[in-house]
Amino acid sequence: MREFGKVLTPEQVDAVPRPSKPWVEPTEIQPVPTAAEMATWFPSETDEDRRFRWEQNVTTGERKAIELTLDEYRARHVAKIISKNEYVMSKAAEAVAARRKAVLDRLIDAELAKV
Repeated sequence: MREFGKVLTPEQVDAVPRPSKPWVEPTEIQPVPTAAEMATWFPSETDEDRRFRWEQNVTTGERKAIELTLDEYRARHVAKIISKNEYVMSKAAEAVAARRKAVLDRLIDAELAKV
């Protein structure tokens, strides 16, 4: 099992491709995992799926890549699902607004044609 929250070597950082994965537009709402489900969830063990944050010492200028802790991985996983769900809902709302505007424009045009 991988140890979380440790300082990564430059080789480990270079193993993570940037951008890590191409963005795929979500099309459906996913269920948000419960706390009980997240208690047993673990991130992928592959080096390509490793996530880290940069910490820099402002005094010395030393910069370290620190892998996320398990709690940070889990919080990030839930936040990404919620974010994607919000995106899907906003796109659906935009589509409804566009359809309503198109219908309204047709009705206005038809009414003006009568005059």
